[in-house]
Amino acid sequence: MGRLVPELQDPVTWEKLKMSLKEGGRIMVNVSGSCVEAEGSGQDGKYFMEESLKATSKVFDDEIYVLSLGNRDDDSSIALTGIMPDSDVWKEA
Repeated sequence: MGRLVPELQDPVTWEKLKMSLKEGGRIMVNVSGSCVEAEGSGQDGKYFMEESLKATSKVFDDEIYVLSLGNRDDDSSIALTGIMPDSDVWKEA
């Protein structure tokens, strides 16, 4: 099991990250899913993923895309900021 960094649930963290990007830069982060440990809060990993995505979307508006890794039995996902690239070109890269 992995753990999601708690700061990723805070929009201030995403604002700082956004300000540090070069023009045209983007952020890609594994936001996990139910495979994340809950660390005693009583919430499952999917809750932490959703809270992190809410914080990210407050800063990046409509320029956040969530992609399911789809290669395991869990629901692990990545979030990608910026304009969504052509998926065929991206897969080839």
